[in-house]
Amino acid sequence: MSPAAPRMHVALNVSDLEASRRFYQDLFAVPADKLRPGYARFVLDQPPLVLTLNTAPDRVRQGNRLSHLGIRLGDAAALQAAHARLSAAGHALRVEQQVLCCHALQDKFWIVDPDGNEWEYYLLLDDLQDEAAAEQAAAAANRCCD
Repeated sequence: MSPAAPRMHVALNVSDLEASRRFYQDLFAVPADKLRPGYARFVLDQPPLVLTLNTAPDRVRQGNRLSHLGIRLGDAAALQAAHARLSAAGHALRVEQQVLCCHALQDKFWIVDPDGNEWEYYLLLDDLQDEAAAEQAAAAANRCCD
């Protein structure tokens, strides 16, 4: 599957990043492809999934283990089409352009389901593999993955 292919995205709040990273590495039989302080990411081809782990022990203790759900789209046209479809259906959408989130540059929009679960539709613009650049960019931007 190409990096631009659509994938489901699940972001979990975790209390112990290293224990969770080891668990999901065992579960998926692949290592995390991105590790940063307080953050780990697994990108799977089967199933087509992006799983991120975000250190947030206070949220976990409060019972909020799910950070958010999302769909990573392959191109700007797919993102625009999803936005147009959901907007036409009357849903309120929060748009973010050129945002730094999860150590990556993204265009996205958010929608909230009736129970308050946040979904993001996003396009990965730059994966910011250089850790110093990603840390510098994250410090200058609002963080979505806290």
